[in-house]
Amino acid sequence: MPHDLPASAFPPSFEGNPWAFFFALFSLSLIVLLSLAQILRHMCEAGRDRALMRKFGEGFRLARPHSFWTTAVLYRWKVSGLYLTVLFGAVGDVAVMLAWREVRPLTMEILLQMDRILDGLTIIPFMAAVALAAWSDQAIPAQLTFPKPQPVNPPKWERIKGSVRIVATIALIALGVTMGKASL
Repeated sequence: MPHDLPASAFPPSFEGNPWAFFFALFSLSLIVLLSLAQILRHMCEAGRDRALMRKFGEGFRLARPHSFWTTAVLYRWKVSGLYLTVLFGAVGDVAVMLAWREVRPLTMEILLQMDRILDGLTIIPFMAAVALAAWSDQAIPAQLTFPKPQPVNPPKWERIKGSVRIVATIALIALGVTMGKASL
């Protein structure tokens, strides 16, 4: 890659359009942070069970012991693989967009190379999720309908207000970055 970047405040794919840059930065940042939050939540579920065992002692038993091969655990692994695919695909783009015209050309080359490598690595978690889907999808529908399917209620405000705050914060950050770059 040549060491001379275009003089535009925004990457060439946006053709100088600050609104396109804003929406791309907002959506990709939101995708990265929400995917990361879900991956961390899935990773922490097993740790929560171990912490309960330590707190309450050996006499404490979970209502239902978790084995790796249960449909719920396989479902979590499959969904986590898809979240990881999205994370790998978007995090490099966010880094490039945030660093555009803010870093030295050599640093930008490194970021662009990291973006290309992460884009290529998306195949690994995606194929793992597809393999888990082929293995577990036969059992998940049966588990959802046995013995009687339970209705899913819409979430209450207390449960989603943290997510709404995250969306609003990312929108403000993306707007601030866009306005800062537009004024250059």
